[in-house]
Amino acid sequence: MGAAWAAWPTVTRAVPRPPAPRRLLLVNAHTGETFDGAYRDDKGPIARVIQELCLFLRDFHAGVDTEMDVGVIDFLADFARGNRRGRRNQRIHFLKGF
Repeated sequence: MGAAWAAWPTVTRAVPRPPAPRRLLLVNAHTGETFDGAYRDDKGPIARVIQELCLFLRDFHAGVDTEMDVGVIDFLADFARGNRRGRRNQRIHFLKGF
């Protein structure tokens, strides 16, 4: 009976892979500043980085920071990912954050 048990196939269960961090590569066309990094991890938006993005996407003429909706940032990341055509990171040049 021991030999039969040893030959019994084991069951392997798939474990879901955590979502990859969401990344953006942004360039401010006026100031030349860049943002290149992950803004979302497997737990959700990274608060510190979202604050950095709000500062990065500020109205640099008036010096006014903005509160960016994370959905807009997700849209930018999706757009970049869909348009990279084989390139690793698609750079987005923007003129004004809001």
